Amino acid sequence: MAKPKNSKEAKAPKAGKGYRTKCPLCKKPVESSDVANDRYFPFCGRRCKMADLQKWFDGDYCLSREVLEDEIEISEE
Repeated sequence: MAKPKNSKEAKAPKAGKGYRTKCPLCKKPVESSDVANDRYFPFCGRRCKMADLQKWFDGDYCLSREVLEDEIEISEE
């Protein structure tokens, strides 16, 4: 499925490039110089990252549809 040209979705940053966004929970500005090494990104810190995880555990978030097997990416690190 093609994405619209004017999509406002954040694009994945390249390693070594600066990246600015807002924390999904508290909306504080977040800047990362190397996303691959930033363990809290896109959150501003550990507190917001853990609060987001708790929302998943509590069932506040859910997937809008079933995830198909061919949509799953597995990283071999």
